[in-house]
Amino acid sequence: MSGPDAPHDDPVFDAIDTGLVLLDGDHRVVSWNAWMEAASGIPARTARGQRLEDLFAGGIPSRVSTAIDDAIELGASSLVTHSLHPKMFPLRTHAGKQLIHNVSIRSIGRRPTLRCLRGYRCRRRQRCSRPGRSS
Repeated sequence: MSGPDAPHDDPVFDAIDTGLVLLDGDHRVVSWNAWMEAASGIPARTARGQRLEDLFAGGIPSRVSTAIDDAIELGASSLVTHSLHPKMFPLRTHAGKQLIHNVSIRSIGRRPTLRCLRGYRCRRRQRCSRPGRSS
C-alpha cells in the first residue's frame, strides 16, 4: 500500500523530533514513530493495529477521544494542552521522569487519518527537548 493510507516506511518519520501517531477511522494505530516508542515504552509492532485507547492501561482522556472523533468526522484540528489535561498519556523520559506534553490532533489525507501526540519535555524557563535529550 502507498500514499496517505499506508504505514510509514520513510526514515524521516522516525527522525522527527516529536511523537507522531497515525490512526485510522476506528482509532487503530497505522503508524507509531521511534519517538513514541521511546516515550511510551510501546514498540511500533505492538502498537500497530491496536486502538489507541487500548494501548494505555488507564485509557485516554475523553477530551482526546472527542478531538480524535472530531478530526475523523469533521476534519477539525485540536490542540489538547498539558496545562488543562496533565495526565494525558503516561509518557516518560529515558530517565523515567514524567514527560510533559501537548497533543496536536488533525486529519491528514483523503481518508480520515490522524496525526497525534506532539510531545516534548519542558522545564520552566528552559528549552524543550525530546525524551532522549537532556535540557
